[in-house]
Amino acid sequence: MAWLMVVVAGIFETGFAVLLKQSHGITRVVPTIGFAICALISFGLLTLALRHLEVGSAYAVWTGIGAAGTALVGMAVLGESASAVKLGVDRADPGRGYRAEPVRRDPAMSLQRLPAVADRFTSLEARLAGPWPC
Repeated sequence: MAWLMVVVAGIFETGFAVLLKQSHGITRVVPTIGFAICALISFGLLTLALRHLEVGSAYAVWTGIGAAGTALVGMAVLGESASAVKLGVDRADPGRGYRAEPVRRDPAMSLQRLPAVADRFTSLEARLAGPWPC
């Protein structure tokens, strides 16, 4: 029963993400109310399910359902692009599964550049620590 609550909560997570997009920055009343209702139901069901499940696995399933559902609704209903990356087949090799690519080093980020990067952070830190006109 707890896993069923996680699945339903994930579906409502999809709903609140899509309705948040439809609310146009929480400026449209009906999608905003729908977003709030879906969010409350989603978080409520997840909270109830966490009484019986471990947080790591339940949260992973909840967010996975929400992310996948939101991507699918976005592509199917909202007219968002349907790319191979979104569908999870970017580097898939049917029959062998995921094919790992070798790590490619960026020569621009060599050890000689590290002092320049450190100087930028020090300069930023000094500017942030300065007097604030409040």
